[in-house]
Amino acid sequence: MSVELNKKLNDSKFTRWMALGVVAFTMMAAYFVNDVMAPLKTMLEGQLGWGSTDFGFYTGAYSFLNVFFLMLIWGGLILDRFGIRFTGKLATILMVFGTALQYYGITELADSNSVYFGYKAGVFISSVGFSIFGVGAEVAGITVTKLIAKWFKGKEMATAMGVQVALARIGSQAAYTLAIPVAKNFHLDTPVLIGLILLVGGLIAFFAFSVLDKKLDKQIKDDKTSVDEEKFSIKDVGAILSNPGFWLIALLCVLFYSCVFPFQK
Repeated sequence: MSVELNKKLNDSKFTRWMALGVVAFTMMAAYFVNDVMAPLKTMLEGQLGWGSTDFGFYTGAYSFLNVFFLMLIWGGLILDRFGIRFTGKLATILMVFGTALQYYGITELADSNSVYFGYKAGVFISSVGFSIFGVGAEVAGITVTKLIAKWFKGKEMATAMGVQVALARIGSQAAYTLAIPVAKNFHLDTPVLIGLILLVGGLIAFFAFSVLDKKLDKQIKDDKTSVDEEKFSIKDVGAILSNPGFWLIALLCVLFYSCVFPFQK
């Protein structure tokens, strides 16, 4: 009886994999939005008058805030300080807001003659939206990684991470496969609208997950045998930056991103 009473949510195989499925849907929607505009480049040029420079500005906007304002680092600090639920909700809200701006940019501002910083209003607003989306998507990615480390232990952890990434990549493949047929049969902005709807569903899904995660936190707190999670300290940042292994892993990631991602857009 005592064993049953002390059983936590993540001790249930069904519950922890269900929780992963819920947040994986959010990331699937994020990957869909991230890649849905790439197949539409030719149609954007023909119907909205975007040039290659405009499209390059738009795609580069994804990383602008993360690189020049260190938003991904700040996101990691927020995650360590305020936890999975707060950071996940914030990241998903940013993704929804950013995607809504993208949609506004290619619909309401499509025929606008206004120019901002040398770019047409539609291009500029869509790029601002994509930049905000980029912050949310990257922060959501590290949040899900920490979430998996919390809900899964031992031999299942790597499997859970692989399953999450695989499901997210389905979102990318769906974007590459469906964007052009959907745009041709409906409207140029329809694929982005679908992505926005999916992200709203992902936001609702993350709120649903938060109910489970809050209950798990209460169970961990009540469990006398559980080891408390270390409190965040700003000194930890210095310890990470002084670790040579961190820089080697970071270099590997930079090389991978620079070799692969430029050819996806």
